[in-house]
Amino acid sequence: VGALGWPHTKAPTNMKSFIMSLFLLMNAVRSALGIAASPTSVHPKLVWRFSGLSIATAVAGIAFWVLFRCYNDTEEAMNAARREEQQEVLRSVARRMEEGGA
Repeated sequence: VGALGWPHTKAPTNMKSFIMSLFLLMNAVRSALGIAASPTSVHPKLVWRFSGLSIATAVAGIAFWVLFRCYNDTEEAMNAARREEQQEVLRSVARRMEEGGA
């Protein structure tokens, strides 16, 4: 599963392009930050640059965990609901095909 694997499987069909656009937007922001941080890539500043990045990453990771830890418990229920929804759509399509073909 790549960078879009998990969100793409969880998103509704009409939101998949929106998820892709967010992914590409984040890539653009990441590239812009990389270009902005390029001047700090001289030897004496490398320690500060990588220390700052590691601290920012740690803070973001902790914030992500705090905000989304409740989904670990509900993921199976969400997956089961989505499977049931997909099966219902398939059943309705099959009924329409039977009615149209009969």
